[in-house]
Amino acid sequence: MAGFTKATYTLVTANRRSVTPAAMDSLLWDSNLDNFIDINIKGPGPVGENYNVTTTNRRVSADPVINTGIVIGWGSWNLASGAVENQAFG
Repeated sequence: MAGFTKATYTLVTANRRSVTPAAMDSLLWDSNLDNFIDINIKGPGPVGENYNVTTTNRRVSADPVINTGIVIGWGSWNLASGAVENQAFG
């Protein structure tokens, strides 16, 4: 990574209880996905999981669990400051 100040990467957050086939089938537009993530993953409980995928730099989060799903996105990680900005999530 010598000479770079930002790294684009794929973010995978796994075992999200709200990511089900039925929930994904209901999403028709990008705005539906944004809303879904804001409410069900980033949002507070009991509906949301209070997990801010926009600013996390985790790549994976454990072994897959049956009947839970994953969210894949991309963004940047500023190597100098450690700041994360996942454009795909907001």
